[in-house]
Amino acid sequence: YGMVDREILCYRHLVHLGVPTEMRGYRYLKTAIMLCLENEEYIYSVTQKLYPEIASQYAATSAAVERSIRTAIEHVCRDTPRKVLKEYFGNVQGDKLTNRKFIAGLVEYIKMEVDR
Repeated sequence: YGMVDREILCYRHLVHLGVPTEMRGYRYLKTAIMLCLENEEYIYSVTQKLYPEIASQYAATSAAVERSIRTAIEHVCRDTPRKVLKEYFGNVQGDKLTNRKFIAGLVEYIKMEVDR
C-alpha cells in the first residue's frame, strides 16, 4: 500500500462516517489523517504541531482548522448511526468525540487495514 492507497482509504472512511466532502473540515481531516499516517508524532501534538501544519498548507489559522474539524466531527456524531461510530471508535460517550480521538481512531483503523 502506498500513499495513494492510504488517501483512497481515508476518503472512503470519512465518507462512510458521513463527513460531507464539501465541508472545509473534510479537507482538513483528510490532511490531518494523512500527516499522522506519515508521522505519528502529530497525534501527540495536535494543537502545537498538527493544526499549524494544516493551517500553513491551506493559508488558514490554527483556530480555524480546529473549529472546522470540530464542526465536521459534530456533524458525524449527530448524523452517523451509533453502530458505525462504535465500529471505529468503540463506545462514544454521549455525543462527544474529540478531534484527537476522531483522528487517532481513523489513523489506527487505516493502519490496520493497510497492514493486513
